[in-house]
Amino acid sequence: MKQVKNLTMLFMFALATVIFTTSAMVPMQTASVEGQGTSIKKESKQQAKVAKLEAKKAAAKSEKQKERIQKRIDVIQGEQEENTLSILALVFAFLFPIVGLILAIIAKKQEGTKLANIALILSIVFLVLYVLFIVIYVISVAAALSAAASVI
Repeated sequence: MKQVKNLTMLFMFALATVIFTTSAMVPMQTASVEGQGTSIKKESKQQAKVAKLEAKKAAAKSEKQKERIQKRIDVIQGEQEENTLSILALVFAFLFPIVGLILAIIAKKQEGTKLANIALILSIVFLVLYVLFIVIYVISVAAALSAAASVI
C-alpha cells in the first residue's frame, strides 16, 4: 500500500513537472513565431495609453496630479524603470506582510503602477493568512494545554 502511495506521488510530481515545463515553453515559441506583429500591436496600445494619460494630465488641476500622471507616462514609455519601492513592497509582502503593506501604500501613492497594486493586494492577503495562522496556532496550543491539564 505504501509503495502505491509513493508511486502515485512520483507520478503526480512528474506530471506537474511536464505541465509546468510545457507551459513555460509555449509562450516563448509563439512569441518567436509572431515576430513583428506582436510588437506593433503592443506599441500601438502603449501609444493609446499615453494619449489617454496626456489628456488626463491636461485636465489635472494640481501639480501633484500632473507629476503622478507624468511618472506613469514615463513608465509606459520605458523611460523610467519600475520603482525600487514597489519591488521591495512585493518582496516584503511574502516575508513581512505589515512592512510590505506599508511600502506598497507608499509606492502606490508615489507612482501608482501595477506592481505597487499587486504588492498591496498580496500584502493584504498574506497579512490575513498570517493572522489566521496565529489564531489557529493559539487555539490549538490552548486546547492541547487544557487536554494535558485534564489528564493530570
